[in-house]
Amino acid sequence: MILNRLTTFFVLFLGLSGASLLYFLPGRSDVVQTEIQVPDLMCPNCVQKVSTALEQVHGVKKANVSLADKMARIEFSAHETSRARLIEAIRDAGYAKAGENAKTQEKAIHECDGENGSCCDAKAETSNF
Repeated sequence: MILNRLTTFFVLFLGLSGASLLYFLPGRSDVVQTEIQVPDLMCPNCVQKVSTALEQVHGVKKANVSLADKMARIEFSAHETSRARLIEAIRDAGYAKAGENAKTQEKAIHECDGENGSCCDAKAETSNF
């Protein structure tokens, strides 16, 4: 009777321990996808600046930024970063309206000719247009 209980306990213990170890194994899929509105994107240099800012965040696996729909689509490790940190990185890059609800935001008044303006600082020299 005692031997049966010990055996059952031991088997359960090993099973739970093994399951918890699987949680921390490399290659475990904790990759999350999110979309963040960036309404103050105005030019290809803005896209590059936001892409670079996102790619520098630890845990970001992939970042695609679209000027056409003013959206950043990011794949990231939920264990290494968060959506809030991604929004913070975009805002730190100079895009203060990132992550705001598109229905409530005011239209951004910003002129950019692709060479001048805060969105193009340090990127105009590397631009291909």
